[in-house]
Amino acid sequence: VLNAGVGAWGTAQEYQLIRHEGLQYEPDLVVLAFYTGNDVTNNSTKIKRVSGQLRKPYFDLTDRGELRELPFTVRPSRPPSMIERLRRDVLVFGLLEAPFSRGLAAQTATEDDDEAAERQLISSEIPVFSASPDSRWEDAWRVTEAILGRTRDLVQQQGAEFLLVNVPTKWEIYDADW
Repeated sequence: VLNAGVGAWGTAQEYQLIRHEGLQYEPDLVVLAFYTGNDVTNNSTKIKRVSGQLRKPYFDLTDRGELRELPFTVRPSRPPSMIERLRRDVLVFGLLEAPFSRGLAAQTATEDDDEAAERQLISSEIPVFSASPDSRWEDAWRVTEAILGRTRDLVQQQGAEFLLVNVPTKWEIYDADW
């Protein structure tokens, strides 16, 4: 088992990883986790309101419905900070940091912060479930479906199985939150 998951990556980045590196390991099975809450959003420059130089992979569709990769420039990497190096290199630091940071966050958080975070989450994740989406969302869904289909086809062409797993939002699980 090789875990190639990367936090904060979207469908386009996962496709690129499989396309450029993942299949060299000759997998029997590729499992792609799809988070309903933001994976569709993350595939759209119109919904994310991305302007100027793109810093990660995005796709759009040609008139024939084929994926077309948009040009992007990778942000130059910066040297890791002392804290980032400690997190990466010192196991004990990671074990001690988590409880400390949770306690500090609990002391400084307010109800207003929690409500603002919830409003932000709702405004960014609920529209994906719209029964009558606007053209931006329809386009984002079409691009997402095309990326997932291309990923599946690529994996299957290499003789591997493809499994798409939906990671639901809290609204899909808890009626009270809906």
